[in-house]
Amino acid sequence: MNSNNELVSIVVPIYNAEIYLSDCLKSIASQTYEHLEVILINDGSTDSSANIARSFCKKDTRFKLITQVNSGVAAARDRGLRVVQGKYVIHCDSDDLMAERAIEYLYKSITDNGSDIAVGAYTEQCSLGDQFITHYTCDKYEFIRNILTGKYHSSLCNKLIRTELCRDISFDKSINYMEDKLFLSKVLKKDCVKISIINENVYYYRLVASSYTNNISSDSISSSIEVTDKVCNIFQDIYSNEFIAHIKNKNKVMVLLNSQKTQRNIFPESTKYLLEDKNIPLKHKLVILSDLLHMSYPIKLYKFLNSTKSKKAI
Repeated sequence: MNSNNELVSIVVPIYNAEIYLSDCLKSIASQTYEHLEVILINDGSTDSSANIARSFCKKDTRFKLITQVNSGVAAARDRGLRVVQGKYVIHCDSDDLMAERAIEYLYKSITDNGSDIAVGAYTEQCSLGDQFITHYTCDKYEFIRNILTGKYHSSLCNKLIRTELCRDISFDKSINYMEDKLFLSKVLKKDCVKISIINENVYYYRLVASSYTNNISSDSISSSIEVTDKVCNIFQDIYSNEFIAHIKNKNKVMVLLNSQKTQRNIFPESTKYLLEDKNIPLKHKLVILSDLLHMSYPIKLYKFLNSTKSKKAI
């Protein structure tokens, strides 16, 4: 790949990632697309992550390290975004890997199609094996629907975005779970955004138990509710009340199945659409109705059966 193409920026938020960080940064350094700047944001790590990052900066001048007091992944992403100089930007999580030709494929998709965002396929890696995730070509509004329903991942790590689209948008620093979904929604809401889809693998998404994404803490549950509310507000003038209610009711199910919280005070306006929603399974409708009727046993039983099924699969 000719290195005299437009500059692409890669933002890598880092927090106590010493186990995975070296492999992550090697995957970035070995990109076939060479005209890169790599912004490493050390978010107050207490392990050897900073030393690993410094070693890459010494070996490769494209790598730049910024250290800040621990402020969360959203603040780290935002700090990186404020200093990038590339025409296009992508994020990479410090416990994941970029495929060798990721930037090459994504950049080519943008230039060939005149798009603002290129979206690539990715591989989910977990103890049960790898799963290759692809997308199909669709217009912007169909793409957004798939993001909102969870059919497409809202991660920024498989999406190369024209930097200009991000300049007037900030990450909400109080949100460290689903922060990427909220940011991406703000980008996609802009007029005339064109998306191109490729089905070459660009990313290896490691399902690490300690990561923000896979650690469903009480704070994560609260963030999911806040993000769902904000995202629905962003798109409420585009999609029907029934569809917006569907997104909110899906969040209610997530809350009930991953915490001890009730959903009775969460999005009460969406409950009236629940029974007629053909896209929410009956078992999940029963979970919500059980909570509305203050019946905790059916919810506990559902969680227990799901847990038993997961153990058998392992």
